Amino acid sequence: MGEGEDVSPGSTEKKWKGIEPLTKGMDCAVSTVGKAHGIKASGIDFVARYYPTGLKKSLTRQEAEGLKSAGLWIVSVFELNPTESAYFAGGRTRGVEDGEKALESAKACGQPVGSVIYFTVDYDAGEDDLEAIQAYFEGVRSILMPHYLVGVYGSGRVCRAIQGAGLAHCSWLAMSRGWSGSEDYHDWSLCQTVEGCVKGIAEDGDVSRGNAGGWQPQ
Repeated sequence: MGEGEDVSPGSTEKKWKGIEPLTKGMDCAVSTVGKAHGIKASGIDFVARYYPTGLKKSLTRQEAEGLKSAGLWIVSVFELNPTESAYFAGGRTRGVEDGEKALESAKACGQPVGSVIYFTVDYDAGEDDLEAIQAYFEGVRSILMPHYLVGVYGSGRVCRAIQGAGLAHCSWLAMSRGWSGSEDYHDWSLCQTVEGCVKGIAEDGDVSRGNAGGWQPQ
């Protein structure tokens, strides 16, 4: 997901301190199998992992069970290659396709009904892009509801627009604070912080306000 250019651990901690207690997590594009207990011992409480299943970077049922056994929570994020406006040009149709893949992946990994699956807009979307992005989320929502809640990952502009339209239950603010509307967006449930490494795994740090829709397999 998006790379940050202007956030340090100290500035992030200072900026959000005092709003409410934050839970520390990470997101990564590699398997955590065999490392979950070490991750937990490092002070991590949740790990965000990818759908759809079947890709090298994707979550599996085995990994989900391992994270649960270590006492870690899972955050689901669906992402193929939404790094430019062309990805969303298909609007609702593309959203339906991705929603179906996400639904299948969630069931395969044991994700319980009622938890959240985030969908990413991994670029600094312009105002002119929002109509197609909203149509995409309409398609996603038509498939996931009432099984799972929809979350949105992206810039402050995107998160504000999608949540404001009632198309996402919660939002995940991308690390790149230079993206449009991000600096003054505070209504997130998850906030990406800084890149790092935990137990040999390259990861992006995250904080949660405790309402991000994490889960453990059933």
